[in-house]
Amino acid sequence: MSPQIDKEKVNILISHLTVEGGKTSDSERPLTIGTVESVQRKSFKQFDYVMLGHLRHPFSISDNNIKYSGSLLQYSFSEINQMKGYRIVNIYDNEIKNGAFMPLKPLRELEVIEGDYEDIIQERITCKSKDNYFHFKLNNVTHVNDPMMKLKQVYPNTLALTNIHFDHSEEFRNIEIKRQDDQTIIENFYINMTDEPLSEIQLKKVTEVLNQIMRKEV
Repeated sequence: MSPQIDKEKVNILISHLTVEGGKTSDSERPLTIGTVESVQRKSFKQFDYVMLGHLRHPFSISDNNIKYSGSLLQYSFSEINQMKGYRIVNIYDNEIKNGAFMPLKPLRELEVIEGDYEDIIQERITCKSKDNYFHFKLNNVTHVNDPMMKLKQVYPNTLALTNIHFDHSEEFRNIEIKRQDDQTIIENFYINMTDEPLSEIQLKKVTEVLNQIMRKEV
């Protein structure tokens, strides 16, 4: 390529690749150039300016002459803290003038919110907008039937839900299971896990199952 470089002019390289040391996110597909996963910066030393695509962070590389355009929108929650926008690059008298980075504000932002399911569903949280795209990381959601549907009724653009763990607020309860019959053990276990008793339908089903087991053992 060197013989094609005219040093009397501004030489700009536009390419789609990964520069060694560039910041990546989980929304980018692995990319190889031949058998090489990334390209060293020294490969671009003959160019006055390098404009790159692939990495979605516009500041993936800290270099005055090598810049990633980045994506115009956040494509995954790993990009939540990434500024998105575009650059203005001016060329005057065969000299490149780096202009400002112009940030863009999307119609809906990505938000990651961690907390208790009841606080979220009762709107006892602070969010930028209920119409944003949400990833909720919640406690005490195990016992909720179809929590994603319920969340979308309040936050219609919910995209992801992670159950952090079941956080039981009461002290650990020691149960003397040796002194209890099977049905009582099941009932107490259910209460400990959900803070609610079995319904009549559930009780009836438990009784039927236990009776079937007893008949098989006779």
